[in-house]
Amino acid sequence: MKDGISFARLSEIDPNDIAVHMSDPRGAEHMSLLTFKWSVDVAREFIAKKEGYWVRDGLGHWAFFLAVGMLVGGLSKRR
Repeated sequence: MKDGISFARLSEIDPNDIAVHMSDPRGAEHMSLLTFKWSVDVAREFIAKKEGYWVRDGLGHWAFFLAVGMLVGGLSKRR
């Protein structure tokens, strides 16, 4: 975490934290394709789909955190 940013796979994040992050209206302003309400179940499905890319391709999606453990752009803390 040299630059104050760390990374984690989505499977390492509490699905509730992802749902809260993705439901924040400040972020939703910038996501024109966000046309549904996030829930813990939606977050679990999202995580499973993104983890599938790791299996299929050997790479996938990351969560980004500031040095204080805060999801970048969100209000949820890494557990």
